[in-house]
Amino acid sequence: MRQELIDAAKEYCEAQSRIEEIEQEIDELREETFGNGSKQTEEKAKELFSELSSAEGESSNTETLSELREEESEIKERLAKLENDLLENLVTVRFPMDETIQGNKRPVEFPFSESVSQDVLDAISSALGEDIGDGEVKIQTGSIVVDTASIDDAIDAVKTEISDIRDRADANLNVPEQVQKVKNRDSKVAAILYVLHENDNKPMTKAEVEDAIGLDRGDLRGQLYYVLENDPYLEKGEDGFTLKPNGIKVIERFVNKYDVPELVSNSANTQEKGGSERTDNESEDQEEVTAYE
Repeated sequence: MRQELIDAAKEYCEAQSRIEEIEQEIDELREETFGNGSKQTEEKAKELFSELSSAEGESSNTETLSELREEESEIKERLAKLENDLLENLVTVRFPMDETIQGNKRPVEFPFSESVSQDVLDAISSALGEDIGDGEVKIQTGSIVVDTASIDDAIDAVKTEISDIRDRADANLNVPEQVQKVKNRDSKVAAILYVLHENDNKPMTKAEVEDAIGLDRGDLRGQLYYVLENDPYLEKGEDGFTLKPNGIKVIERFVNKYDVPELVSNSANTQEKGGSERTDNESEDQEEVTAYE
């Protein structure tokens, strides 16, 4: 495993930890200063303090919040650079296998000649958007473990897993370009990704996505299925649509750069969706994938 990847992974973990600390500090300071109010409440309170407060001397809580948010923004920019460095190394990643196989019984294990720190594995998982320590093939600190009793099957599974890691890394390297493309497309695309992400990426039907965005039933016909078929953002199961790891990366980077998608933001500010005359029992799978754009 290249030292460049290990160094980038360690810095990546440190930056993530600092961001988590800052976010906790911001939450605590916001509650102390503005109670449980919303972001809009905070802005109104800042305006009030600016116009009416006569406090002088030490920095106010609002100034401290601004400083924390500026630091958070700077670290997130560095985190994006470190993630890019990680992904570039992962496109050709190799693991320190000692070229032996322990396979007398399930599971089959491929030991490492030297251990890989958990921080490095965590950073790789975060950059890829998937836990490489989970699933049939588990990449652990001291070995790669495959949940099978067949050595031949285990070898094939490891080859496939490493190939998939390289492919996912290559796809995630294009996230900044994909974010810009999403920004330039129909606003429904960013809105779809956003509401799925805000639902903790739990499956949502087309009707549920439309309701969450604030659209009329049928407004996403075609657009949703176009994204499903043509972009690496969505997948559809029996219970509805979810985001692929690449889709999660794209919408998180989108929000960091552009804030909440305009369509969702406008809907939240101007209307509250009620019921629909159409029923949720209408089969969405019967909809033809036509007039995508």
